Amino acid sequence: QVHQFFTTCDLDPEMRAAAPSSLGLLQDLDASKCRQAFVSVASQVQSSQLQQDVAETLRSLGIELTEESMDPATGYTLDIRINPFALAKVLPTAKSLTALLSMPRIALEVDGPFHFRMRTQQPLGSTILKRRHLRAIGYKLVSVPYWEWDKLKSRADKTRYLLDCLADDK
Repeated sequence: QVHQFFTTCDLDPEMRAAAPSSLGLLQDLDASKCRQAFVSVASQVQSSQLQQDVAETLRSLGIELTEESMDPATGYTLDIRINPFALAKVLPTAKSLTALLSMPRIALEVDGPFHFRMRTQQPLGSTILKRRHLRAIGYKLVSVPYWEWDKLKSRADKTRYLLDCLADDK
């Protein structure tokens, strides 16, 4: 959590300005230790069956992806990182070549139940912060919540869902 706070201060000038001046000293002393601890914990996460199903659906479309890769700027582990150029094969009418070439990096987060408050669809603070940080450094972030994925029964429904999410300009 301390690493996430330091990352917020690095990405948000207003937050940095509002922080006490002693923060700089603390960050100078402890930022690398906090990052190492954060990355160490994040690297122990394993892919869920849900994530494997999403990744397999994307692969079946010929989409180039990497699972469980670390973003070097933030230390976050990305569930699925997608090569934007690979989308040209599956979204030829939804995106022009120019739009694809200028598309930001794409991260797809497969959000299981532990990303949300118990028995709700409200994301936890850590999930909100991760999304905010990744968007701030230029990722197009696609979230696949478990309750939406669980409703999809056929491979065709799952494929259509993912293509719609990826084609969305949000």
